[in-house]
Amino acid sequence: MNLDNIHSDLMAVVERYERAFDDGDADAMIGLFTPDTVFVNVAGNLVRGAEDLHRAQKSVFEGPLRGVRATFTVENVALLARDVAVVHARQENTWPAEGTGPGTRSASVIVFVMTRDEQGWRIRTGQNTPVAA
Repeated sequence: MNLDNIHSDLMAVVERYERAFDDGDADAMIGLFTPDTVFVNVAGNLVRGAEDLHRAQKSVFEGPLRGVRATFTVENVALLARDVAVVHARQENTWPAEGTGPGTRSASVIVFVMTRDEQGWRIRTGQNTPVAA
């Protein structure tokens, strides 16, 4: 088990998540999740299953998160087992000038529990908790 490769693979998932977020691409984002995912969004809503998460993400990308850019900085990676990891990242959001967000910037800490299968590392559960920017 090469820990450097695992760390790089986990970081790549977060990078793809950031690209999908910035592109407002719910299709690309949902490909990073397992079908049975459970996600608690920044509003505290628990979303079960990839289909419902896709629908919710598409809705916010077309609405309140339209044009929002995010930067994700990984702050911690914990390998729990050969095929299970927890990744903590700080999310910094910037709204466009005409944005509808809380000011022009906001922040949260996002926690991903990732599992590895034949498709590689994917997000099994997640939680996004708002914090002071």
